[in-house]
Amino acid sequence: MALIPQNFLKQVASGYGVSDTELEVLSKALLEGESIATIATQLKLKPETVRKRLGETYRKFQISGKGPGKMAKLQQLLVALYQEQSQSEEFLPQTVEPQTSNLVSCQDWNAAPDVETFYGRTKELSQLSQWTLSDRCRLVALLGMGGMGKTTLAVKFAKQNAGKFDFVIWRSLRQGIPLRSILTDLIQFLSPQ
Repeated sequence: MALIPQNFLKQVASGYGVSDTELEVLSKALLEGESIATIATQLKLKPETVRKRLGETYRKFQISGKGPGKMAKLQQLLVALYQEQSQSEEFLPQTVEPQTSNLVSCQDWNAAPDVETFYGRTKELSQLSQWTLSDRCRLVALLGMGGMGKTTLAVKFAKQNAGKFDFVIWRSLRQGIPLRSILTDLIQFLSPQ
């Protein structure tokens, strides 16, 4: 029944904010094909609790609808994500270790604010991850009133996911730097000679 490995499911579920208890129920339903009644018996839960945990999981993955169709939609999404990851890893040599020195040199944080203290916003971080990593959006705008935490959210997301991008470049436009200067700086960083 399992079309995707358990460790991949755990990794993706974590990215979407699925709790360990929700993951336990999801694994039994999705990977083992167990019914709600069987899962409830195995985990010593009420069937309503199992349904509630699955419902929360669907909500976190933004799966809508009613009945058994939701599990099929979730399974399709996860299989597509797994195949996408497998295809991208297919072309990488398996014996070569990633070169962390290259990753560091491809990041320019240029006075990005410190985000050591960061609370909540897991839903927003999950949404940004889905848009940029899963859906492959090339541009995401964070808009809102001043003081709402847009900059902190952007820095936290960028630092968490820096290794998944070829380049990470941070620039503040607060000082009113001329566009020509910014572009010259970016070109020099992206293509050093």
